[in-house]
Amino acid sequence: MAGGAGTGGTAWAAPAAADRTSLSGLTVEHRTNPLGVDADKPRFGWRMVSAARGRRQTAYQILVATSPERLTRSRANVWNSGRVESPDSVAVRYSGTPLRASTRYSAQLMAQMARATGRTTEAGKYDRLFAAIKRAFITKYLSTSGGKVTVRSSLGGSPINGTAPEDDSQTALVWVLKLGLYDTDAQRRQIVDLLAENIGNDAAYKAAHPDSTRVRYAENTLSVGFLGVNVLAPVLTDQGRADLAYKLLLQDAMPSWLYSVKNGATTIWERWNSYSKEDGFGPVEMNSFNHYSYGAIMEWMYEDMAGIAKDPAHPGFRHFLLKPHVDPTGTITHVAASHGSPYGEIVSEWTLRDRTLTYRAVVPANSEATLRLPAIDPSTVRAGRTPLAEVPGVEFLGFDDAVASYRLPSGGYEVTSALG
Repeated sequence: MAGGAGTGGTAWAAPAAADRTSLSGLTVEHRTNPLGVDADKPRFGWRMVSAARGRRQTAYQILVATSPERLTRSRANVWNSGRVESPDSVAVRYSGTPLRASTRYSAQLMAQMARATGRTTEAGKYDRLFAAIKRAFITKYLSTSGGKVTVRSSLGGSPINGTAPEDDSQTALVWVLKLGLYDTDAQRRQIVDLLAENIGNDAAYKAAHPDSTRVRYAENTLSVGFLGVNVLAPVLTDQGRADLAYKLLLQDAMPSWLYSVKNGATTIWERWNSYSKEDGFGPVEMNSFNHYSYGAIMEWMYEDMAGIAKDPAHPGFRHFLLKPHVDPTGTITHVAASHGSPYGEIVSEWTLRDRTLTYRAVVPANSEATLRLPAIDPSTVRAGRTPLAEVPGVEFLGFDDAVASYRLPSGGYEVTSALG
């Protein structure tokens, strides 16, 4: 029986008498197996089934855990009610520590979806909900003592497996940045610096954090799981640190994407250390060798390396973005990708040679794109000898932070740009 405010927790109620007696109709907040509930102290219910005449419940015990495997009296890691002398079996209130809701991102997405479908009243409701959640999060988890920002991710409690959480963890930092859970731009810059230092993991960082689990790993390594891997590289790129995103992509020391490849992988693994030539197989209780979550880096490779990205304001690729990010480290000098949109094949390809970027794109008929191309100056962005802004149908949108922007109608394009 699933329970908890988005926790994926599980509850179990034990009947006082076991002979020919069973339970059925287990509910949380009057729902059977909900994906989540919007209460931090939900109510449980159940029905006792018995063929014996006159059978009555005299007591119950409820266990709440984060997984079915932990539903034992000794391992229930969320709540154990203990034996309660009571005939109650309807709307029995959870009395453990308030369950933590997974609602911040959901509220933001709901506001966006409501606005996109014309539900302005609901959009305002979810905007206000997100604002309230943001304020509560900042109050509890964002410390600014002495002008120094700390994301207090250690308050989350210890996981079932693994080590105790630390402050300023990579996953916490990237989600704070993605959701804007800070008050000032100065705080944002500090959080970006904290993330860069954690990823960089150089000798100075290790010396300053001797008790961190990061000290055992190489420089420029990631330290995220399923909840952080999909946003790590995109957030780094959005925050102007595409260099770190590329360094992580190309890293082959543990933990990294290429570590598994170096150790013989032909599929995506569930763990960063599912297998190594030196140590053999990783912990067997969670060690799938065909588990796509860490493959989320492919989204970044399409949207930011190659630059084929959806436009949230125009779903379906009727209008889309072309925003390639060249490798600041200079290691990768050529990228090509295509996407089969409903309007036809979108192509984005770039080559960097001697600080000159050659870019090729195809915008399918009946669609258009906004191109954001790095350049030292928009006058250097040319289709042959013609400035791209002067090509018929192309609209120059502006130049900011060494990026020239254009509105492109359908057609094929090959342009060059000087990067300086």
